[in-house]
Amino acid sequence: MINMDTELRIAKAISEQGSAAYTTESGAVLELMTRLADEDDLQGLSRAFVILARAKPPNATFVAARVPAKISNFLIKHRGVSTPALLKWTSANPAWAEDLKDALRDPIRFERLVEAMAAAINKSAAAN
Repeated sequence: MINMDTELRIAKAISEQGSAAYTTESGAVLELMTRLADEDDLQGLSRAFVILARAKPPNATFVAARVPAKISNFLIKHRGVSTPALLKWTSANPAWAEDLKDALRDPIRFERLVEAMAAAINKSAAAN
């Protein structure tokens, strides 16, 4: 499901691991993950993490910890979630960030989880 262009972009980002051009060792991968989210490519974002975790296991925890913030931004920008609704929902669902990180190694599961979160947040906001 991931196209060749995305695979090449992932490989390039991983090859830039540790580049002085970024403030963190995994900066290139984190930047690519942000771009993939902006492109509405959740499976690509997940795939970037999977490949990074295999290529650079010590960096996986650091990168995974940044995914909830990326997805929060994604939900606001691309799924019509309001910031107050997101904050209310995340407070009521404290396991959401861990659930995201747990799903990150399975691109299809990850995409489905993010879409389910968007639907749940928007449904909750509409009910209030």
